[in-house]
Amino acid sequence: MTYPKIHIVIVGGGFGGVACVRACAKRFARRPDVAITLITPRPFHEFAPALYVGASEIDATQCADHGLPRAGSDQAGEAGHAVENALCMPLEDILRGTRVKTVYGYVRKVDVRARTVSVDHHAPLHYSYLVLAMGCEMDYFDIPGLAAHAYPLKTVKDAMRLRGALERCMRKTGGMVVIGGGGFTGAELAAELAWVAKCRGYPVRIVLVEGLTPVLAQLGEKASGMARARLIQLGVELAEGARVQAVEGGEGGRVTVRLNNQQTHEADLVVWTGGVRGNRLYQHMFPIYTGTQWRVGVEESLQVVGEKNIFAVGDGAYLETNKFPKGLPLQARVAIEEGKCAAENIARMTEGRPLRSFSCAQLPYVIPLGGRFAVAVYRGRVRRGFLPWIFKQAIELRYFVEVLGWRKGLQYWMREEKMCVSE
Repeated sequence: MTYPKIHIVIVGGGFGGVACVRACAKRFARRPDVAITLITPRPFHEFAPALYVGASEIDATQCADHGLPRAGSDQAGEAGHAVENALCMPLEDILRGTRVKTVYGYVRKVDVRARTVSVDHHAPLHYSYLVLAMGCEMDYFDIPGLAAHAYPLKTVKDAMRLRGALERCMRKTGGMVVIGGGGFTGAELAAELAWVAKCRGYPVRIVLVEGLTPVLAQLGEKASGMARARLIQLGVELAEGARVQAVEGGEGGRVTVRLNNQQTHEADLVVWTGGVRGNRLYQHMFPIYTGTQWRVGVEESLQVVGEKNIFAVGDGAYLETNKFPKGLPLQARVAIEEGKCAAENIARMTEGRPLRSFSCAQLPYVIPLGGRFAVAVYRGRVRRGFLPWIFKQAIELRYFVEVLGWRKGLQYWMREEKMCVSE
């Protein structure tokens, strides 16, 4: 296959990859000597921040009438499709009007010397500049039985699979859901499930296991205290300062969750949100520069250490800064800004200009915790309740409009917001 003089290949259709490919398309729109290719396994962009809502969208007619059918009805399958449609944005819509070519498949190999990318069922693609935005995968930390018995929550497919399991579990008298990992995703899911159970009278116990004390300690004492109080108010049982040690299969589909503090829980369902690591391909490509959790080290320009023509953005990239000495936070907005910075630096390289160093401002944390309630932290200020929840909706609307334009963006935002308020 013949390409123009400069071929930019971007791997990954998440927040960082989409931001980078859109920025490249804009910057090189009048450059016929530049071709841009996006490699991604799926023809849509997943809106990961709302996965916990999709997983907990079990019975949408009990608390509010928003048109989604009751689980178990003849239209339950349609409800699942409605949830999927709210979480997935077709790349065709995002890239409409650009010269970007899309290649669908999984990357199997990157030959750094030959500058080629091997994709399933495609001839190797040669690149001039490569942007890796493959994100992270679940990390089970070699805990016995965890991968075999726990449900992850990393993709829309995970959310739909978990949703089906929760439909069966939530109505069971004496049912128990154990969520391993009390970070943002775990706390959001626990709160939403507890809210649904409280609203609809489901007789289920929800246990949140978190190694830190207190839960969400990274938010600071005041905010974590507010979050903790909200979780307890909703009926979530907190196992703080504890870690999952083993998960064992039992009779009747139940599993035994053993903690390192000698406690055990007989659960109907186990969800794992306790950790992620960089895509395993990074470790094979850059064994010298891949540190803890398989995240690949990058320079301030976001170039992979030792590789001038390869950039890495998103959750799989590791960069220490003065503000973030333990690495940049794994936030969608960080990945978006990294993607834009990588695109700018590629443009600068083609023009012979010096590269820009990536800088990350202190971003707000907004943690939704069941219903229309959230805790927000920004520049030392902490707020809780309905207004932070509204702020989160505004942030999401901004993103949808940014990638899809006003008409389509508002349409997708209303789908996602409808899913939220139906809880």
